[in-house]
Amino acid sequence: MLDTNIEEVVQEDFEFATVLQHYGIDFFKCKNLTIKEACAGNNVEAQRVLAYKNIEGPNLSKDGNVNSRSDVTQIVDTLIKSHDYFINNKLPDLNQLILNLKPEYFTESEKSKCEEIKFLFADFSFKFIWHMRLEEKGYFDYVNKLAIASTSARECPKEWLEVILNSFSLSEFEMAHGNDDDELVAIGEITNNYDLKESDHLYLSVLYKELQKFEKELIQHARIEDSVLLPKAIELENILRQPL
Repeated sequence: MLDTNIEEVVQEDFEFATVLQHYGIDFFKCKNLTIKEACAGNNVEAQRVLAYKNIEGPNLSKDGNVNSRSDVTQIVDTLIKSHDYFINNKLPDLNQLILNLKPEYFTESEKSKCEEIKFLFADFSFKFIWHMRLEEKGYFDYVNKLAIASTSARECPKEWLEVILNSFSLSEFEMAHGNDDDELVAIGEITNNYDLKESDHLYLSVLYKELQKFEKELIQHARIEDSVLLPKAIELENILRQPL
């Protein structure tokens, strides 16, 4: 594989472009080089690049066996790890791809999309990071408190339980959750849901496929927050309210 042309590898596996990018290798500028040549030219050990290629983001449907039978603290821990993955891996990779996006990668009639995508994704990234940190300090912290209280509910003073139960509203969270991705929706709209033609630029192919993958990861992440963790948190609330 080390002697394979980078363009050929990226056409077969679009994710390899962000692997190269992680090591400071511009996959498009080096597309006519082999992996070995590109790594040597950038003082990067080729085997490290191939090893990094095997690192994947959390598969939320399997990682830690997260499902409706999982312990809430296990689910919260998995979701926090996913947040770390989004913040430390996925968003930097996408931001770098979009930062290097150029109008000439689009057809003449679509060149204006370049700046639109840059603006929208920068705005989305800021809001998404803020959203995740708020979740951790609010939603996740509250669910962990419910889990701790449920293990010793009989010994807990009623006043203490009331303080916990009144510290956060799951119903308000449920109504507000999922309203922070307007910019990502807009990017999907202006790119016609990341529609690609055979004649489209290689760089656009990589970017659109990475954005599609990201959206699928977000959908899976939100599903666990809303359909797995939330019902279990509501059940814990109901149990703790019984003695009040």
